[in-house]
Amino acid sequence: MQEVQARIRVMKRGQSPILISGEPGCGKLAAAMWLHRACHDKDAPFLAIDCSTLALGEAQAVVFGTEGAPAERPARRRPLGRADGRGALDVACGGMLVLEHVDALDVSFQEALLRRVGLTDPTLPAGSQVQLVATTNGNPGELVAGERLHPVLAQLPAANVLEMPPLRNRREDVIPLARYLLSLPGRTADAHAKAKGLTASAETALKTLQFRHHNAAELKDAIELAAVVADGPEIGAEHLFTGPKCDERRAEYEFGDSLLIRALVTGRAGRIVPPLVLAVFAALAVVCLVDRGGTAGQIANSLGWGLWWPSLVVLLLVVGRVWCAVCPFSQAGRFASRAFSLGRKPAAWMKKHTGLAMTVLFLAIIWSERFFRMPETPVATGVFLLVLTSCPVVLGMIYEREVWCRYLCPLGAISAGYAVASPVVVHANQTVCSSQCTTHDCSKGSAQEPGCPVFLHPLYVRDAHFCKLCFSCLRNCRHHSAKLYLRMPVLDIWKRAELSATLVPFSTVTFCVALIMLASQKDAWGTGSAAGFSLAVALAVAAGTGLGALLPRLLCGGEDRAPAARVAFALFIAAWGPLMAFHLDNIPGLDALGIHAATGSVLAQRFPTLDVPLLGMMQMAVIVLAAACALLSLLRIRQHLDGAIGRPAAWRWATLGVLCAAYVGLAGVLVLVRPA
Repeated sequence: MQEVQARIRVMKRGQSPILISGEPGCGKLAAAMWLHRACHDKDAPFLAIDCSTLALGEAQAVVFGTEGAPAERPARRRPLGRADGRGALDVACGGMLVLEHVDALDVSFQEALLRRVGLTDPTLPAGSQVQLVATTNGNPGELVAGERLHPVLAQLPAANVLEMPPLRNRREDVIPLARYLLSLPGRTADAHAKAKGLTASAETALKTLQFRHHNAAELKDAIELAAVVADGPEIGAEHLFTGPKCDERRAEYEFGDSLLIRALVTGRAGRIVPPLVLAVFAALAVVCLVDRGGTAGQIANSLGWGLWWPSLVVLLLVVGRVWCAVCPFSQAGRFASRAFSLGRKPAAWMKKHTGLAMTVLFLAIIWSERFFRMPETPVATGVFLLVLTSCPVVLGMIYEREVWCRYLCPLGAISAGYAVASPVVVHANQTVCSSQCTTHDCSKGSAQEPGCPVFLHPLYVRDAHFCKLCFSCLRNCRHHSAKLYLRMPVLDIWKRAELSATLVPFSTVTFCVALIMLASQKDAWGTGSAAGFSLAVALAVAAGTGLGALLPRLLCGGEDRAPAARVAFALFIAAWGPLMAFHLDNIPGLDALGIHAATGSVLAQRFPTLDVPLLGMMQMAVIVLAAACALLSLLRIRQHLDGAIGRPAAWRWATLGVLCAAYVGLAGVLVLVRPA
């Protein structure tokens, strides 16, 4: 910004207008204030009008005033353009008039305005002319082509044009600006609160954020919110919330007011269910370990792999992360942290390598499942449940809240990926939060209820798929802003303003590994042995990692990861088919069921050898369902991407289409393969 300020200092006062362009929130009004200080006396008028707020036909009265208005009336007697008849040009005589979003005005009106400020008005005293400063968010050339900006403004001399750089292109300004915002008084609910500092993790996070939506204004909102949410004297990375906020125009249905939902959210039922689920899983683990070779152990093991896992995979796509609300592993960690916890902040490596850590742990689970043959070995399942429970317990006794669920849990990663497509979502009302809330208990917590266990804010949607649906924000929100909604499935994959790229590596790796998991059940591709399975998984991981790195270049020919994240989540939806087919094969007795023609029926006469296995039909059905959802998502992503950056080369999407078709075809072939 020092370069911008240097340009402003050499600009001279004159009748020629000045155009300031730049993205929303990058400081155009602040630049106009600096220009006023550099070009005018401190007592000279400075008036700014947001043209985008002017109703149709109101601009004439606001800017020029009404006819017959006395020129000497006080400027502040009544609102502009009202009973006193004075317009903005009269009020700003001898100073500066800033018209924000000037492209919101009609071009003919802009022409009349330029005619007025470009000539000496004989009705005004000498030397009292107005310096006009116009600001716009768009590119001046494109606005002229769209007949939204007068060509005179777009063709001003270079000395009269100032382009404000976006915050992401001047990262060296981010930390000083953040510190300055923290030093301002009255930034928290307590006007006398001391200014907070930034931890090293917070500074690192601020430097890596893109601020694509409102630039410096977005940083300002993030700093002010972080100052409220942070309990201690310092702000950490977990206290920073940026990106798009909830869109109040979305077609959603709020269903949290029903008796059943209220009982689960605020009643005792919601607090009783998680401990009950923990008790059931503890009993399953004990039975698997104690009666490892008996009937009880086999039944407990079958309940885990034949009932829990298939049901979990179905729930993930249908209702998102509702399992996380009753997860016995996180409940054990919650009990442990209440008994004893050091309360440390989340480690920096967790936040930086979340996607990598979740991917590694997920691969460890599927490899262990195959290597130790857990679906047939109760003792291996019992040990697996104990290890999975100990992770959140240990971390809960070290760190605050639930860092295992937010940054490391592989089941949480799968849940978060499918939560993007889920029709169930929790978010806040942007209007209520901005106008009424000053404490943000939904994220910070209150005396009665702890804050969000996974360090989220229901107002911000970029990381909303990490929400555990624990409903603590609904219980904490005193303004009833946070609510539970139903929406169209898979809509957010292409519709949400921004998707987090954290799970892109996990999504693409799972997309490739899911086929290996399905092949291992049929002993295809040499995956029947532990060595063959390990080699196949390693190759799939390499392919998935390469695919994740290739997507940005394939789709946009650059490094923009926004479209890549959307496509990665769509591929993750396609992977649901092989994953679900894999777990269907673990349901005891399902492979023995089939569809046969009744003896003596017409169908038996035409197809005497009809024998359709039910398992194969169900596996093909889930693969086709997942492929249809993924195809719909990819088509809509392409439409949105074409509208945003122009129509890209057709071969890019053709390549992606061939990849998906081959994927679905291979999955279908694997379903038809008979085990060796």
